[in-house]
Amino acid sequence: MAYSIRIRHPLIKSILDTLDLYKMTMGSVAFHDFPHARVTYAFINRGKTPFPEGFADELRNQIEMLADLTLSRSEFQWLNTIRFLRPTFIEWFNGYHFHPSEVTVVQNGGELKVNINGPWYRTIFWEVGVMALISELYFTLRGVKKAPDWIERIHGKGKLLSENGCHFIDFSTRRRFSGEVQDMVVSVLKNYAGFLGTSNPYLAYKHGVPPSGTFAHEYVQFMAAYYSPRLANPKATEHWSRHYCDASACAGVTGMC
Repeated sequence: MAYSIRIRHPLIKSILDTLDLYKMTMGSVAFHDFPHARVTYAFINRGKTPFPEGFADELRNQIEMLADLTLSRSEFQWLNTIRFLRPTFIEWFNGYHFHPSEVTVVQNGGELKVNINGPWYRTIFWEVGVMALISELYFTLRGVKKAPDWIERIHGKGKLLSENGCHFIDFSTRRRFSGEVQDMVVSVLKNYAGFLGTSNPYLAYKHGVPPSGTFAHEYVQFMAAYYSPRLANPKATEHWSRHYCDASACAGVTGMC
């Protein structure tokens, strides 16, 4: 079945909703330490999922809409409460805009190819948002509906985890059914003992819960490409400790160093 562009509204409405916190922590290192590094990201469809005809057009449309997103004043103020993020980075990010020209989307039958190219300090912010769009668009265009008892299921999971003494964090932005569902997950789970926060900065900001995340394997992979595989781990640690453990950068802050 073929689709033409039919979703006229943006699925993502806040620039903070395009991220996981670890994209910001890695992004700060990229911004300060590697301003000239250029990278390429490629979407890998591990499950070999076939995408419906016209999917690439829908995705391209949503990617173009991301260019209109910027931090709101209150979001900017909230970011400044995260003490381990450097003020210089937050000030720069306050003026950040996505450049859709950095993203290439091609579809051949059911095969979808997405590539991102450009400076690492800029393109690092594309991955999570694009993956979230791919996931939500797939379910939307295939007509997949939420289960009638979907909110009750969230309560059930929160109750089960809490009663068994678990500590848990929401890390679901890139593979979410939809922004609405992830929003409800955080809204519900924050009321259960053991919930420690979310990786999604927008939902942390909106629901008043801790944002969580350090860095992803992408960070060490970059160091391997930049310095050599042998030096990947020591160089990753060196840059991280210098950036976040310097007394002037995160005095009194624990959990990052």
